[in-house]
Amino acid sequence: MKRRNFLKIASASSFATLLGGLPIGVFQTNASPLMRAMSQDLTNDHVLVIVQLNGGNDGLNTIIPLEFYDNYFNARSNIAIPEADVLGLDGLSTTAGFHPAMDKMQQMYLEEKLGIIQSVGYPSPNLSHFRATDIWMSASNSDQVITSGWGGRFLDDAFPGFPDDYPNMDMPDPLAIQIGSIASLTCMGPVQNMAMSITDPTNFYDLLNGDTGPAPASNAGKELTFLRTSTQQTNQYAAQITAAADAVPTQYSGYPVGNRLADQLKIVARLIKGGLKTRIYMVSLGGFDTHALQTEAGSSTTGTHADLLGTVSEAIFAFQEDLSFLEIDNKVLGMTYSEFGRRIRSNASTGTDHGAAAPMFIFGTSAVKQMLGNNPTIATNVPSNANIPHQYDFRSVYYSILEQWFCLDPLTAASLFPPNINITLESLPIIDPQSCSGDNPGCCNLLLNAKVMLEGPYNSGTLMMDDDLRTGNYIPTEEPFASLGFTSVNNVGEETISDLSILNTNGNTAVVDWLFVELRSNADPNVVVATRSGLLLRDGSVVDVDGISSLTFNDLNEDTYYVAIRHRNHLSVRTANAVSLSASSATLVDFTSAATPVNGTAARKDINGTLVLWAGDANTNNQVDAADRSETWNNRNQTGYLDADVDMSGSVTASDRSITWNNRNKVGQ
Repeated sequence: MKRRNFLKIASASSFATLLGGLPIGVFQTNASPLMRAMSQDLTNDHVLVIVQLNGGNDGLNTIIPLEFYDNYFNARSNIAIPEADVLGLDGLSTTAGFHPAMDKMQQMYLEEKLGIIQSVGYPSPNLSHFRATDIWMSASNSDQVITSGWGGRFLDDAFPGFPDDYPNMDMPDPLAIQIGSIASLTCMGPVQNMAMSITDPTNFYDLLNGDTGPAPASNAGKELTFLRTSTQQTNQYAAQITAAADAVPTQYSGYPVGNRLADQLKIVARLIKGGLKTRIYMVSLGGFDTHALQTEAGSSTTGTHADLLGTVSEAIFAFQEDLSFLEIDNKVLGMTYSEFGRRIRSNASTGTDHGAAAPMFIFGTSAVKQMLGNNPTIATNVPSNANIPHQYDFRSVYYSILEQWFCLDPLTAASLFPPNINITLESLPIIDPQSCSGDNPGCCNLLLNAKVMLEGPYNSGTLMMDDDLRTGNYIPTEEPFASLGFTSVNNVGEETISDLSILNTNGNTAVVDWLFVELRSNADPNVVVATRSGLLLRDGSVVDVDGISSLTFNDLNEDTYYVAIRHRNHLSVRTANAVSLSASSATLVDFTSAATPVNGTAARKDINGTLVLWAGDANTNNQVDAADRSETWNNRNQTGYLDADVDMSGSVTASDRSITWNNRNKVGQ
């Protein structure tokens, strides 16, 4: 084969070239949601570092659920971490704690540089390593085959036409870099992959030193030598990487020796400090498929899993210290993920089999110190095939990073996910809100008037709602939804009544209760882009916390949005069509009128021509079933502000049980 043909074929097939002895593949990519978001504002220098834990990490032995310790121990007595050895989250925590090998990450948590998201997964999890990894990298449903990655779709959109005319003055550097592996699906675009892969951290330093290593004495070796020489002469990315690395002569001296994850992260810190504009870095550590010998016999705090967690903990700690040493810690955020967790119950081989949900870590100075979510509940008697159900969908984590770290507006962030994903994307509070302060706000403060009636308090005689909660002094002065697990979006939540005198107002404008209002994307009504809590008046008006004004949604563009209303013990409703909202005048959405079409054929109940929201959702899961009736029974004869009080009379009575029974099998929107 002639050399020019050899080079042409190698280029056309995205052949992984060798550069100075370093295996490097520069691939064309599809845009990932993440990469697209980053490139929209090149003045935003935020960087994301993704740490992949290959094999399926055992989450229960990573973050130990101390509040269910007895059941945890009974389910996996041959590998359970002794309670006395667990590192409490805050040193003395009795709720949960780290594996004893993770003292460095515990220190990061105490220093407010680490957040934990409990039980991250997705519906109908796949337990195959390869398929589950594809799902996480593509951000797809478990039954969806998507050939682009969440990082690749972003890059393709942000840098159209790559690699033609790249590098250029605006983007002279690799768009994404993966260290320790070949380029993965994460940064695969619709057609091409945009990631540069550094497959051997040791050989990275050979690149910097110009040490190409010997080529075999064969025809193939001659071609390899020619290819190396040509690549060194023409690959401008190699020059950029070398220049960036050379610009950083000194790094943090405390990196652990022989730690293969730390070796990768040390390169990442050096390249970021050296000035590369690369926005996503990917590193990985394998070995987490611990079917057997997860722990050592007679010592569950040592063994394979302990070694792995120690490697992760020490590497991430050293990386974070290096970022601080290099004075770039404010521009870097990291996240960990594994393709799945492990079963609750251990096996007879002192190991664990493939499972479902597991914790994720968000780290960096902008990470919110918290354990988001509850410990997974463990039953007294756990079947051998029992899995941990997910509390948070991994795609909401991606969405939150796009919105809160790369500062995309919610609509843009939502558009970067595959079509028909089977969850409602949530903006999780995982990153310091100040990270995007002043970046990419919408133009306007949009105004909304809504009208809603609730079954139970609605009185067909007066055509108004009764305000028994107000007259009983039961209405809280602060919105009740955060404590019920409702997710606030666009940094709005915890609204408080601004003037308590409005609770003394009688008549048609008396306060009945709080409502939760969502604006959803006109591209996908399952994606919530903004929320507000407001007050519901007797005449059905939904108003702001002053009891008078229209609801205001800040920093959004004038556009069309789906409008949804939610309540703590009534079913939700959503407009069938996107509604135009503006900053100049309030748009009225009247859910009491049939002239306002809504999603679903039974979304509202007709009471003599007035449409009301179905009552009976006592446990706030947006459906009415036997569990709600049990809730009303368990709270019978109680008075106050209770979710079981579905008729909102101020006390739980037989009326509440009758309503839930009559409305059984109804589902909200």
